[in-house]
Amino acid sequence: MSLNALILSALVSAREVPVEHAPSTALVGRHVSSFGNRATDTAFAQEAGFHAEHARLYSDMRLYAGRSEWRGVEDAYQGILDLRGEKLSYADYFLAAQAAQAAGNVLETRKRLELARAIDSTPEVNEWISRLVLDYTRMHLMGSAEMTPVEYPLDPAQRAAIGAANERLQSGFPIHRMSFPDGKYVRNGKPLTVGVDIEEGLAQE
Repeated sequence: MSLNALILSALVSAREVPVEHAPSTALVGRHVSSFGNRATDTAFAQEAGFHAEHARLYSDMRLYAGRSEWRGVEDAYQGILDLRGEKLSYADYFLAAQAAQAAGNVLETRKRLELARAIDSTPEVNEWISRLVLDYTRMHLMGSAEMTPVEYPLDPAQRAAIGAANERLQSGFPIHRMSFPDGKYVRNGKPLTVGVDIEEGLAQE
């Protein structure tokens, strides 16, 4: 199965993963009757509010993912991260990994997948991580010269990764930590092969 097909099938699975959000009404009553304390009631109301907002934002993530509107997925995910003390689910991280991949951010994709795997080590997430390990090389690049592939890959995720990495090279920072798809490139007129000439190393201009 291709990586894109794997991710598509996993998206369906992710939508079926429940997020433990809303506290029960019995729990609310127990807190109010047992404590009756304004500070406690306020804290509990705030926590319930965070849970409700988490549920709403996760619903937005699913909606945007269904439309392949990955910027919307990312914005909703960042909103969940802003909720103090909220525990994220496998589905949160898995959908967020797809948003990171669409943006070409391979390192963030891997990070979110690892967080999802820590919750539930599913075949989908394990296969996706394995493909990233096989198909990409993490490295540090010095300078601003772009990495031009000799032949652009057909995979849209890999094309997005190349574009995003080259944009970062123009950001002005002296050293860049990033991942490129394995393959042949030209940088400053010099040929190099990612995965062979560069392996977890430092490539200067």
